[in-house]
Amino acid sequence: MDFAINARQQELIDSAKEVYERKLKPFCDNHDVHTADGTRKLRLEMAHYGLLGVNMPEALGGSGLPLLDTLLRPCRPAIRLSAALRTAPPPAL
Repeated sequence: MDFAINARQQELIDSAKEVYERKLKPFCDNHDVHTADGTRKLRLEMAHYGLLGVNMPEALGGSGLPLLDTLLRPCRPAIRLSAALRTAPPPAL
C-alpha cells in the first residue's frame, strides 16, 4: 500500500490549514470556546467552512470523503479546536 499523500489529499490539508489560520484561529482568539455557548458557535463556524461531517455521505449533507481523507483534513491546526471541543461542556439541545 502506498501511504504517500496524493495531490487531492494535499489540497484538503492545505485548505483546512488556510481555513484554520484565516477564520477559526481568529474566532478562537476572540471567543471563549471553553463554554457551552462558545463551543456551539465554534461548531457552527466549523460547519460553515465544511470541517464537520466530511466523511458523511453527500445525501446526508456531508462531503462523502473517504475515512483516510477525513483524518488528513484537520491535521495539526485542528488540535487546538479539538482540545477546545473536548474540554467544553456539551451544548444544550
